[in-house]
Amino acid sequence: MKNSYTLLFLLTTSTLLAQTPTRPQVYVRAGVGTSLVNSTGQGVVMLSQQFQYETDLLLTGTGNALSLMTPTVGAGFSIDMNKHFTIGAELNVEQKGARATTDRLVTYCTGGNCGIVYHPPTSIPAVGQATTRLTYLTLPILASYRLGKISLLGGPCLNLKLAERQKGNYQFLVNNAYNSITYFDMQSSQFNTFHFGLITGLAYALTHRFRVDLRYSRSLARSASSNNVPLPSLSQTAQVSLRYTINDWP
Repeated sequence: MKNSYTLLFLLTTSTLLAQTPTRPQVYVRAGVGTSLVNSTGQGVVMLSQQFQYETDLLLTGTGNALSLMTPTVGAGFSIDMNKHFTIGAELNVEQKGARATTDRLVTYCTGGNCGIVYHPPTSIPAVGQATTRLTYLTLPILASYRLGKISLLGGPCLNLKLAERQKGNYQFLVNNAYNSITYFDMQSSQFNTFHFGLITGLAYALTHRFRVDLRYSRSLARSASSNNVPLPSLSQTAQVSLRYTINDWP
């Protein structure tokens, strides 16, 4: 499946490069988006690993999770093939992610020798939330069809993960009372380095050089390398951005 996505992406890129430019434009863009949740299940945040014991923070189903505000910034170029049709490519740095609530804390032994006394998994009710924030370098290949000041746009996108971080807090219940709040902030590696997605959206030309883009993106395959993640396996993001054209050759 991944090979098919790669072939599709390369064919689209080759088509773009083979076109004869009539009106090339170079632009920069910046905006903000919100990562949305589109699946259910239970996620895990690994809090500590000492000797043969691990402590996990389990999260409730992501269907009840909260969206996460995420920034984006980048640059691109486009080519007007005719009066209505435009094709181009971008290089962006953007973030994705989501928040989920805490279900319980579990400590268990991961080795064959757990000491003199066998230590079964210990589950303690907990409350709190965890946030996973991922930073990507994205390369979308976008085609658009223009009708006056409004354009319809869409195309494939390659996502390269640059960083992944989990942070949050929790309180666990002991003797019918919640203890003090514990905070955590750590690097993680539960999501794939590469994944492909699709982008669709609308654009509106404010002036000759400024325009506003409204975009929706969704991954085509699982973006996580493990089932134990606090984010939906198929990520999706809604985004609004402002674009400024630097060079515009008639």
